[in-house]
Amino acid sequence: MRRFTPVLASLLLACTLGAAPPAAPDKGIGSVHMDISCGADASARFDRGLALLHNFWYERALTEFQAVIAKHPDCAIAYWGAAMTYNHPLWAPPTGTDVKDALAVLARAKGAATRNDREAKYLAAVVTLFGDGNPAKKDARDVAYRDAMRAILSAYPDDETKLFTSLAIQSVRGLTDAGRTEAADLAEAVHQHQPNHPGSLHYLIHAYDADTLAERGLPAARAYAASAPAVPHALHMPSHIFLRLGLWDEARDSNLASWKASEDAVRAAGEPQSARQFHNLQFGQYAAVQLGRYAEAKQQAMIALDQYDDNLRRIARGGLSSDEVDDLRYLDFDAVGMAGAYMLSSGDYSLAARLPASPSSPVVAALVQHLQAMAAIARNDADAMTASETAARTQLASLPTRGMVALVAPVAANETLAAIAHARHDDAAAFRAMDAAVAAEDAQSRHIQPTWPPVPAHELYGRMLMDAGKYDAAAAQFRTALKLFPNRALATLGAARATRAAGDRTAAARYAAAFTAMWSKADAGRPELTEAIALR
Repeated sequence: MRRFTPVLASLLLACTLGAAPPAAPDKGIGSVHMDISCGADASARFDRGLALLHNFWYERALTEFQAVIAKHPDCAIAYWGAAMTYNHPLWAPPTGTDVKDALAVLARAKGAATRNDREAKYLAAVVTLFGDGNPAKKDARDVAYRDAMRAILSAYPDDETKLFTSLAIQSVRGLTDAGRTEAADLAEAVHQHQPNHPGSLHYLIHAYDADTLAERGLPAARAYAASAPAVPHALHMPSHIFLRLGLWDEARDSNLASWKASEDAVRAAGEPQSARQFHNLQFGQYAAVQLGRYAEAKQQAMIALDQYDDNLRRIARGGLSSDEVDDLRYLDFDAVGMAGAYMLSSGDYSLAARLPASPSSPVVAALVQHLQAMAAIARNDADAMTASETAARTQLASLPTRGMVALVAPVAANETLAAIAHARHDDAAAFRAMDAAVAAEDAQSRHIQPTWPPVPAHELYGRMLMDAGKYDAAAAQFRTALKLFPNRALATLGAARATRAAGDRTAAARYAAAFTAMWSKADAGRPELTEAIALR
């Protein structure tokens, strides 16, 4: 089973009848309860699995459901819980091994006779979710599963069915803000009378994790960690909202706590260091960059790069399944993102030599290519710049039509072309490429945080316009950047520079004051802070 990791993260949940009292918290994983037909002897262990499922801690949830099955092999709903741990609808599809294991669990569930009508419907829905396991039909099965959950909700409008339906709505490809609002309304209905339910808080954060809705998610973000304080993901997930709102101190603190909980959990379970949740570390590192804590950010990037190198050594030694190899290589998403955020903000490209030579996916390859180009520009390597230019043009000529790479590669490749043209003092070519980059960025319905590529297009365009003496245009680009990505540190400083150069001292002082407040605990001796103080 693939461990929980990045980019767009998450999974499934639990089951309680609305009138049922919540169970007592169990070791910081949250307070949840579902009335089941298997009797009181199975209930406590089932509820622990349910709480872990709410929090997307799949491996540990599976252990609990398997324990119920071992003791109560006739308990049908326990097979449902076990099968649900193999699906990860908000971040990555199940691996081939995951699907095989889920289908095996569901086959065994056919002989489990202890079930009520609602449990039978839940099992039928998860059978729909996995179907025959054909990856090509996954999107269609997600739609069918969502519709099945809506049908169950009409018959059983209890809290947990609301939550499952909320998540099923969010799981379908192409989710709109209207869909997010529908999903949030279901989770909100549960939250109204179970304010500490980790599932409702968790799914509210996911529903509101979008440019236009993030403000609504702030109450849930500030409550979720307290509902399940021993769960690394519960400590991390609030930062999805904090990053969208530019609340860097809260984002950093949230993820430092999450990283420590992840380390503690791995140590207690005797798991390898690669099982730590590097996705959470990446979010915290991004916040550290925005706070001007570059030494901290570099150290965190090196932790991820060191682990990635160790993973490659483990792969080279052999003896791993294809899923295990994928799990280990998948870390490069986090490691490259962290290295890029540090390098392009600090101007220190010393980590460029450590970027993966064989990225695990096209989206990571696109970012590596972009970062290598920016490093070549920094060291004025003409041959490397020419090679990067050719690679970027090739990439733009063969873009896929869907997936994350279709979103980020047009921005990154055009930024590469613009930065190279800018380094050659060809402003016309640079501005044409930046026009394409900002158009690709603006076309995204949901902007990625931490930012991919590490410098958003409007922000980079503002820098280039400043160099060309186009101060009003630069200020406009920085304002747009801050609207899409609130409180980004160097966009804020850029806005201060541009508005001052354009003659608006009042606006410049306002931006500069915001920057200096943001960097109140930044690394000592940074020239950016000295400049901002002078602009106030």
